[in-house]
Amino acid sequence: MLLVEPAYTSTGFEASSLPPDSPLPVYAVQREIAREVLAAALRDADDPSVVAKIVVKAATDTQPTLRYTAGSMAKRVSILRRFAPARIFDRQIRKLNQLTAHPAEPPVASQTLMARRGGTEPSAGKSRSTTTPKG
Repeated sequence: MLLVEPAYTSTGFEASSLPPDSPLPVYAVQREIAREVLAAALRDADDPSVVAKIVVKAATDTQPTLRYTAGSMAKRVSILRRFAPARIFDRQIRKLNQLTAHPAEPPVASQTLMARRGGTEPSAGKSRSTTTPKG
C-alpha cells in the first residue's frame, strides 16, 4: 500500500460542488473566507498531469516508498510536516487558510446538542462535566 499526496490540483472539481441546503449563519464569514482561499489556491494549482505522473511512478516503481508527493506545494507541506513541531505546523495551516489563531468556542448549535444529550458546555478554564438524565 502507498499514498499519493497532491496539494491543490486544477481539475474543475470545485465548480460542480453544491452549496449547502441550509447554511448556518454562524459560519457565513468563515465560509466566504474558505471560498476565497480555495479560489486563490486553485489559480496556482498544479496541472492534473503532475499528479498523474506521480501515480504512474508509484504504480510502476519496483521498490515503492510509502508516500509520494505530487507538486511543489505538496512537497513543501510534507517537509514542514516532517520537521516542524505539530503546534507550528498547525499554526501555519491555520494561517494559510485564514483561520483564527485559536479555535473559537463551539457554536450555539453544538451547545444545543450537548444540552439535548444531557451534558453541559464547559466554562472557560473549567473541565467538562456531564449530567445523567433522571428517569
